[in-house]
Parts: sequence; structure tokens; C-alpha cells
Amino acid sequence: MDVSPEGQIRFFNIVAVFTVLLIYGTLFFVSGCGLKQKEKNTPSFRIISTSLSKGIDITEDDSYPRDVSDIFTSNDTEIVSHVRYANLSGSHHFKWEWYTPDGKLYYATKAHPVKTSVNTYVTQGTSWHKLPMGDILKQNGSGRWKVNIFFDDALVASDFFQIKMNSGNTEFGNFHALVIGNNKYSFLHELKTAENDGRKVASVLEDLYRFKVTLLLNAKRADIMLALNKLRNSLTEDDNLLIFYAGHGLLDEQGDEGYWLPVDAKKDNEIYWISNSYIATVLKAVAARHVLIVSDSCYSGKLSRDAGGPRVSLKNLNYYKNIARKKSRCVISSGGLEPVIDSGGKNGHSIFAATFIDTLIENKGIMDTNMLFTKVRHSVMLNSSQTPEYSDLRNAGHEGGDFLFIRR
Repeated sequence: MDVSPEGQIRFFNIVAVFTVLLIYGTLFFVSGCGLKQKEKNTPSFRIISTSLSKGIDITEDDSYPRDVSDIFTSNDTEIVSHVRYANLSGSHHFKWEWYTPDGKLYYATKAHPVKTSVNTYVTQGTSWHKLPMGDILKQNGSGRWKVNIFFDDALVASDFFQIKMNSGNTEFGNFHALVIGNNKYSFLHELKTAENDGRKVASVLEDLYRFKVTLLLNAKRADIMLALNKLRNSLTEDDNLLIFYAGHGLLDEQGDEGYWLPVDAKKDNEIYWISNSYIATVLKAVAARHVLIVSDSCYSGKLSRDAGGPRVSLKNLNYYKNIARKKSRCVISSGGLEPVIDSGGKNGHSIFAATFIDTLIENKGIMDTNMLFTKVRHSVMLNSSQTPEYSDLRNAGHEGGDFLFIRR
């Protein structure tokens, strides 16, 4: 061994270099193994749960859904979609898409960012979105809704819920209307007031009575059939359905059948007509508890002919509750088996439609169909030669109930 000063220096330099290499090698090995171990043991992001609720409680570092439910009514102020997740690292975002019962996109949110600091992750966290009920109430959005939840634009969950409109009283159910106003006929002479009648009836039902209205103006046969079929497939026992028709009508005396005539109907070709018997068959199959047809057309009395007269009863809350429990299928027609007047009423309406609209506007509480008909019939007969009729809809499953009009 070289013990000279130069040899000792070389020895210590070799030892120093070896030591440094040993330290760096150890650090590299340890840190490398540690990273792999961390990667191996770090759990991946996941959704723990989703829920729908009528409110949310927020603390300093967490949030909790309040009154979890999948059924909401007009008494509720908001619907909260709540997400609880685990193992979040980095910057990400959630989004929500809300869909109406008919599958249309009602509202899509912007990105709701969620993030953590660099090289850390959150073991548990929450995010949520509130949907106000106010706009839904205006649109009477009752039915089965869906909300889709996205994480970084990827769908991670879907929740379904029911919205049930109170219509002033939960005992009386939800209210729907199909309003048809036909003026412009392709092969028959045009009418004067039906389109205006339909618009006004729809407006009154939506604004004053909280109906969900489908309005068809100058409707072809296919339009009406599709609308009837949609109602047949979507309504439940909690629903009430009003159908208002203003347009041409026709009576086949030999076949003992009445018809509605859509705007594409030809007088000598029944392929585009809609028969009263078909309407009765559809409405018998509709699950809605109460159905009322208000028909302002020629020969519309054929819908109810020979079915009996209107019922009279004392009008108190117990009476309304009682008839609300019983199924009804009734029709008010603007006349019997004769032509009716397509003009003569105020504000560009037919005499019958003007009286019907005024009666709805004047009502301030609950009105059954018998009460409405009594007022309409009296006014129409005073101002014209028409005699409106009211009775059960033939062969449609009437069980003694009655349709109710309930003001907001």
C-alpha cells in the first residue's frame, strides 16, 4: 500500500467517489421502488354513490343530501342531484344533463370543476347540482324525468325520478289537454274561428288551471292520431285529460257514425276521417282517471247521443273528492246532430268557444263539468239556435266520476 501523501490522497478520492455513487444508487433505488409502490397502492377514482333529494346540507368540508327521494311535487322548491366520489387526483369536472319525460334535453350545466393540489389526492369528496322547480311548474313537467351525470365528459351515472304536479290539491291529480283548432282545410271550405279558439283555450288552461297542453293548429289526421297515441301510452291513473276540438265534423247517417275531419280530409273519402268510435276506443284504453271531450263541430252530438243526461249533485269538498275517485269519460258538444255556427262570439271566437272560455275565466275555485255545462248551455241557447249537449262518452268506460276544473 502506497503510504505516501500522494497515495493517501488517491485512496481517499476513490473512497469518496465510491461513497457518492453508493448514496446516489441507494436513493435512486429507494425512490424508484417507492414510486412504483405508490402507483401500485394508490386507488383509482370511483363514484361511491349518487342520490336525488329535496335539499342539501353543507358543512365546512362535506355536503349531505337532505330528504332523499325519487318523487317530487309542486310543494318542493328544488331537486338536488348529489355525487359522492373517492380518490380524486388532479383537476377534473362534473356535468349534469336533465331530461324531460318525453326524452328532450331540459337543461345542461356547465362544467363544475373539482381539483386537488399537486401530487395529492382526495380520499372522499362531493359535488352536486340544484334544479329549481319554478320553471318546471310553469311547464307542468309531470312524469318520469332522468338526470345524467358526467365526469370529465364521460357518463358515470343516471338517476330517474317522478315529478307529480299537485294542481292545487294532490287528491285531484295532474291535468293534461290536447287542444285542436282547424281553420285551413285543403279540400273543404275554411273555417273562421277554430284556430283562434284553440289558441285561447290552450292559453287559459295553461295560465289559469296549470294544464300541460299540446296545441295542434290546422292538424292533419296523422298529427291527431300521433297525439292521441302518445297520450294513450303516457298517462296514468293520477292524470286527467281534456280534449278540445274545433273544426269540421261530419255525420254518416247510414253508418250511424260521426267523424272529426282533419285539414287533409276529403268529403267523399273517409280514409282521412277520425270516427267517434275510434276516439271512444282510444279513450277507453287511456289510463287517465278522468277524460272530458269538448267538441265544437257540426254533428258533435253523435259522440254522446243516447248516453243519458247530466248529473246534478250538491257541490261541496266531499262531493268533489268522491267524484274524483271514480273514473269518468264524458263529452260536451256544441250542438246535437246538426251544423253549428263558426262565428258570432266575441273576440273572434265561435259562440260556443267564447262562452266556454268565459266560463273558465270566471271560475275562482273548483268547478265540475256539470256546473260548467249548465252555464255554457244557458248562454249559448240565449244567443243562438244551438243546443249544447253533455253526457257520458259512448262505449268508453264511464264509471260515474266527473272532470274537475281547479283554479291555480
